[in-house]
Amino acid sequence: MVCHVMAAPVSLTRQSWHGVTYMHTKMDFSRLEANAAAWLKRHLEDVRDTFGEGQAYAVAVELEDDPWTVLQLYVEDVRDAARAA
Repeated sequence: MVCHVMAAPVSLTRQSWHGVTYMHTKMDFSRLEANAAAWLKRHLEDVRDTFGEGQAYAVAVELEDDPWTVLQLYVEDVRDAARAA
């Protein structure tokens, strides 16, 4: 299965407070829903191409009412792709 990574932009800034330096992370999740939906579409296409239309339909029905699982699978795919890069 092919993973297409669309990660949320992350900005890191170095800040100091009373002599202590720390990193401040800001993450922009404004595109997360659209990215996860695009990932799901490609995932279902991959399942259809690999296992057939019936299996793709079964996966779609299983995930239809479970957005948390879709999000988890998307994040795992993005993480795995980042590790492989």
